Amino acid sequence: MRRRRVGCPHLPNADPDERGCSLLARPIRQTVIKRSWRVVIIRSKGEYLGSVEAPNEKAAEAAAVAEFDLSDQQRRRLVVSERD
Repeated sequence: MRRRRVGCPHLPNADPDERGCSLLARPIRQTVIKRSWRVVIIRSKGEYLGSVEAPNEKAAEAAAVAEFDLSDQQRRRLVVSERD
């Protein structure tokens, strides 16, 4: 007696030639590379506040605002640059 291949048990109309179950497949996680960003606020001279870790410049700015508790006015004078 030959065994019949069974597709996804969760879907009644699943293709019997299809291997595995799409409902049980895990999503592929892509690793996000976090880079180090230097945070400076412009006053009479640039004042170094510190550094933050983020994947891009926009995220680094948001992280700096949260970490250093900056107001909207201070945020406009913020300079974020990638560290070497």
